[in-house]
Amino acid sequence: MVDILAASNSRRTIDTLAESNGHHDPFAASNGDHESPKQLEITENELWLLSYYRESELAGSLLMGRLARETDDDDLRVRLTEHCAEEARHAWAWTETILKVGGMPKRVSETYQSRYHAAVGNPSNLLEVLALTQIFERRVVRHFRAHLSWPD
Repeated sequence: MVDILAASNSRRTIDTLAESNGHHDPFAASNGDHESPKQLEITENELWLLSYYRESELAGSLLMGRLARETDDDDLRVRLTEHCAEEARHAWAWTETILKVGGMPKRVSETYQSRYHAAVGNPSNLLEVLALTQIFERRVVRHFRAHLSWPD
């Protein structure tokens, strides 16, 4: 499995990562001169899983940002904004990892959050959201540790 810590310590941009992987800029005008993408170094299932992790972090960031915008509590707004930024950095680290192994993030509709909502329903107030977030954050660390021990 790819080392997420190595990816997260890097400060390269999407352009330099995509360029080093042979991906062209999808927003640039097409001139028909495309390089071949880097060979995918992981399985499609692993790519989906990394994309799932990425999407979940991104969903968490967006949720924390929305809560930060909506709260009337100034201290909580600061803490939620910090958490939003942290989750966005995690999403970027997963993105970097995917690019480094020759992939492009897949669009996935399932996230950690969608699984929790399916199991326990929607929280009814901010306190429930914060409690679920605390539980979730502790469980995800255990999940990643367990994932490291999965056979290849």
